[in-house]
Amino acid sequence: SSGNAGPVKVGAGSLIIDRGGGIASLAAGTTGRAGSVEVLATGNIDIFRGGIIDSSTVSSGDAGRVAVSAHNISIDGQKMITGIFSNTGKIGNVINSGNTGNAGNVVLTATGNLSVLEGGGITSSTYSSGHAGSVTVHASNIDMNGQGIPTGIFTDANQGSGNAGNLEVMATGGGSVRVANGGQISSSTWSSGNAGVVGVRAGSITIDGMGTGIFSNANQ
Repeated sequence: SSGNAGPVKVGAGSLIIDRGGGIASLAAGTTGRAGSVEVLATGNIDIFRGGIIDSSTVSSGDAGRVAVSAHNISIDGQKMITGIFSNTGKIGNVINSGNTGNAGNVVLTATGNLSVLEGGGITSSTYSSGHAGSVTVHASNIDMNGQGIPTGIFTDANQGSGNAGNLEVMATGGGSVRVANGGQISSSTWSSGNAGVVGVRAGSITIDGMGTGIFSNANQ
């Protein structure tokens, strides 16, 4: 369709999204735009096993901004596509590299800790000629452990000609960032689009394991 999706706002004390559940505003038609998605919890947010918070587009309309704020945030994919997304050219497993809409920016704030595990992701990437958005993540301590599966914080140019976005990760208050076993913080390109700028600030940073790290690569 050519109609636009509306914005989604959710407020809660705590929030659990599990087994494919989600909070989303998506543009899956021809020209319509996705809406913004804002999720605020005074306690914790837990996203498991295919759960999503998502504003993405596979149309000529743009995706929306995604903002998530809580005390502690845990994203545990358990080998499924799980996390917080604003992509262009991809919704779930569906890729449409012919779309032209841009992804939105993703902003995540945790006053406590953030963990991203086993396929979990925080992502604004492009699979088309549309551009990815920026990703900004602030938390006291940040732990990413892929357990051998690509996991982490991404704004990549995967297909098409669109550019990746910039990426900022900060462990507030001098906290720690730990990236292990396939975990990644990445703004890279596998296409004719450009990679973005990656900035990481923390009191301590640990990178442990092959295929693990902080990247801005041109892979083609």
